[in-house]
Amino acid sequence: MDKMEPEAGLPYPRDGDESDMENTVFLKPESAEVENPGAEDETLPVQQDGEPLSDQPADQLGVGARAKEPKLDSEMSIFPGIQSTGYWTGGDLDNMGTPAHPMIRDRRNPPPRPRFPLTSTIINRPSDKVQAAEEMRQELTMIEGQLKGKMSVLGDIADTQQKQLNAITTTQQIQTSSMSQIVEHLAESKNIQQGSEQQHERRLQEIAGIQDRRLQEMQHRMESFQKTIGESIDKLHST
Repeated sequence: MDKMEPEAGLPYPRDGDESDMENTVFLKPESAEVENPGAEDETLPVQQDGEPLSDQPADQLGVGARAKEPKLDSEMSIFPGIQSTGYWTGGDLDNMGTPAHPMIRDRRNPPPRPRFPLTSTIINRPSDKVQAAEEMRQELTMIEGQLKGKMSVLGDIADTQQKQLNAITTTQQIQTSSMSQIVEHLAESKNIQQGSEQQHERRLQEIAGIQDRRLQEMQHRMESFQKTIGESIDKLHST
């Protein structure tokens, strides 16, 4: 920054600890700047207490200084509450103008626009997006693996249940076949028993018939023998 000649009537900063904001040197190209301080953004504090401009606190710099310092302007946009009013604070000034009404727009001294910090809450950086996508992909892969594991377990359970059902069905079929065979065997045995009983009954009937016939023959013989004896006795009596 080229050294400029200070305007007459403005005090120089004094060396030592007594120097303060009231004794800061300001350079003003035109006298009209007093009436509307900071309008053209060219009034700059040159030095205070022997420190360079960039080392001064942001709340002690004028509007023009902040416009010439992008870093300070960025800080003031992030923290607008610490900005100064923009009118003269230097000593020995006759016209101490008051700041403009906050609702009146000044065309030559527009208010700074608010700026938002570039954080992940407002702007997602590409690296954050890539990392989020990678984390999402890993999470989806993990969930897919868990689902495959659960599906495999459910498939094994279904296969086991199907095998058990097949075994139960086979056992029921075997039991049904065995019961059918038992019923058939019992029916056959009953038929055989009934046939045997019928044969035995017929045999008994045949035996009874034979005995009856023999008894009748014995009676006929007895009667014939008695008749013969009677006739023989009658012949003996007649002789």
